[in-house]
Amino acid sequence: MLVKLIKDNIKIGDILYTPNHTEKRICSITDEVMIYEHGRSRVWFLMADIVSAYERFKGTRVSSKDLRKFSPHVFDSKQCGHSCNAIVFQMIMVRCGLTYGDIQGTGLSENPFYIQLKQL
Repeated sequence: MLVKLIKDNIKIGDILYTPNHTEKRICSITDEVMIYEHGRSRVWFLMADIVSAYERFKGTRVSSKDLRKFSPHVFDSKQCGHSCNAIVFQMIMVRCGLTYGDIQGTGLSENPFYIQLKQL
């Protein structure tokens, strides 16, 4: 259900803008993976990881820091993940209408980006 909602709201070629005004362009989206551009690199973001994070944090406030602690291999560049996946996850949730309001915070360690997730 969540994967269908994501695919209905995010299309190949869409550009997601972070609160810091950087762009993440969607290159591919399937039932298994979303690929987006981060600078000159392409980052693979498994749908299973997006669903897992949503299931863990639905109905709560979730920050980039929370996501890194929850699944460092997905959300933490220091642990073989991609830190940019945290903000992309948050942008996906906003685009799909699964948050109360927009992304909050400054993105700094003392005030990381966060969202308040709704439950499906």
